[in-house]
Amino acid sequence: MAITAITMPKWGMTMQEGEFTEWNVAEGDTVAAEDNLAGISSDKIEGELPSPAAGVIRRLIAESGQSYEVGALLGVIADADTPDAEIDAFIAQHG
Repeated sequence: MAITAITMPKWGMTMQEGEFTEWNVAEGDTVAAEDNLAGISSDKIEGELPSPAAGVIRRLIAESGQSYEVGALLGVIADADTPDAEIDAFIAQHG
């Protein structure tokens, strides 16, 4: 499986950033596609962030109460046996 980025969604034409409210998962948790990973709020919407893929939560980057631009890297999903060095390289490229 490829490494998958968990990113800040764009929930409207004018949304530029969103506030990350809380993780509903922990590093090491196995998730299915569309599982609720976190809470996000914008100036117009509060909602849940669905998982973009099935796999293992390998890194949680976003912190509660912080705002992130649309598309910002919030976390990483990958197979459990993906080497940490590959995860770190992915974060360096996308973070």
